[in-house]
Amino acid sequence: MRDITIAEATAGDVPALSKLGADTFTAKFGPLYAAADLQAFIDTAHSAAYYASAVASQETAVWKAESVSGGLIGYALAGPLGLPVEDAAADALEIKRLYVSTAYQSAGLGGLMMEVMLGWARAQGDPSLYLGVYSDNTGAQKFYGRYGFRRIGQYQFPVGSHLDLEYIYLKARQ
Repeated sequence: MRDITIAEATAGDVPALSKLGADTFTAKFGPLYAAADLQAFIDTAHSAAYYASAVASQETAVWKAESVSGGLIGYALAGPLGLPVEDAAADALEIKRLYVSTAYQSAGLGGLMMEVMLGWARAQGDPSLYLGVYSDNTGAQKFYGRYGFRRIGQYQFPVGSHLDLEYIYLKARQ
């Protein structure tokens, strides 16, 4: 991991963030959806406008991971809680995305990016930290469990007109 840097994303990173998000989501989950549902999701959730808004927001933090030799290889996004959680504290935060290029998965990059997000959360006062994860993504669930997240609920996550069962995980304030 010596040839990888993690830094805050900027407006100049928006096209690469959009492409990596769309490519990574499609590689991992694309076969699960009808083409129209997948495209509708990509067109909104991974649009350049989405990432431009996230990078420009004072409430949202976006980090990029870059390889010295290969450009953008991962990103993470965190901000105010947007999941359907009852009775959450007003200062609760959410890990909204943690994406790693297929070529770099299982190489420790996700852990490095998680540590960056946890450090950011501590700097925000160490509030409760939530995330959503696809119910059949057991690898991600185990990964989050290693960082102290535990499943507390579920909801329906739309991908186009398709609804997925998504689990809500919480890492309570320390």
